[in-house]
Amino acid sequence: MRLPEIKVSYSKGEHLPKINSLDLAIECLREVWDLPMIELQERVYALFLSPSMELLGWKMINAGTACETLLDQDLIIRLALISGAKHVIISHNHPAGSNKPSKADKSTTNELKRKMAILGLELTDHIILTSSDYYSFKEVGLV
Repeated sequence: MRLPEIKVSYSKGEHLPKINSLDLAIECLREVWDLPMIELQERVYALFLSPSMELLGWKMINAGTACETLLDQDLIIRLALISGAKHVIISHNHPAGSNKPSKADKSTTNELKRKMAILGLELTDHIILTSSDYYSFKEVGLV
């Protein structure tokens, strides 16, 4: 019998910035986002950061419909652990253009924050992006 070995692959980029401000986090998110889709399809992205806030990498977590998407909490946590991240910034968009969080956005954020804390990870921010604006959960004290 031959048992399958689980293999994990992750490669760290070079000379990545420290995400030490909300403006820089938004700049990084807008750089990786498929901007033509921001008003058409709801998506979730995550930035993974070292203990010193150095950007380790990013990943699109999910793409949904014009009205909703799944924030896959387990995938975010697995990717944080694989990459050696300590901090995670998540972001999603509202294609309709509103940057205000829904009840579900708030509930999901709190649940993810709690799950991550159990593993020694920190949800540093949750940013809702629109084509011209943003909403930061950290900025208003919700994370």
